[in-house]
Amino acid sequence: MSPRPYRAGQRQTASEQTRARIVAAARELLISPGGYANFSIETVARQADVARMTVYHHFGSKLGLLEALCDSLASSGGMQELATAFQQPEPLAALNRFIEIFGRFWDADRSVLRRLRALAVLDPDIEQLIQTRDEWRRRGLQVIAQRLLVQQAPTSNDAPGFCPDEQSASSHSAVRADSPRGSWFAGRQAPAGNQTLDQYVEVLFTLTSFECFDMLAGPTRSIEAVVPVMQQLARAALNLSKE
Repeated sequence: MSPRPYRAGQRQTASEQTRARIVAAARELLISPGGYANFSIETVARQADVARMTVYHHFGSKLGLLEALCDSLASSGGMQELATAFQQPEPLAALNRFIEIFGRFWDADRSVLRRLRALAVLDPDIEQLIQTRDEWRRRGLQVIAQRLLVQQAPTSNDAPGFCPDEQSASSHSAVRADSPRGSWFAGRQAPAGNQTLDQYVEVLFTLTSFECFDMLAGPTRSIEAVVPVMQQLARAALNLSKE
């Protein structure tokens, strides 16, 4: 048997190990006292004990390296489980699962997340990175908020274009914004708490943020204590009863 596949596998493993070492070095620099003041491809390369061009080869730029760091944080924080939130048959269960997953993600490496989000005020690259990922969270919450509003919607002619078939089809998916019923939600007050779809999303976006989690957790509270509080706050803010 040719040794080439084995050697190719060795090279792949070595490349992955080098990449992981560079990402770990970037993390250590970010959380070290004053480390970000000198954060650059060069300093990360020295920290990882690799050549500067090796960092460029793997990540292309500082932004690419920071994106890889965020991807690593997401993986270690269990964000791959996020799909299970949208698979919940009931929208409130989906919201609870969404909050649980993000709570565990925020808790997984609070020191580096706190530093990244603070540095977003000073560094345009990090600001772009944080804004992009926050927008992903906002879009997920929009899907859940639409489902919540569908569940709370009137089942009479108060909602133009409404019919039982549409209610059935929408119970497990988001209402299209350009549909008659979607337009009704966007333009009118929702029954639960008199909130519009945009207001639902903004409330949930704030309550699922790292800043909210970090404040509730403080220096001593566990993730098991904080997540139920976040879930309770979300239900109260949206005037939803507990399942």
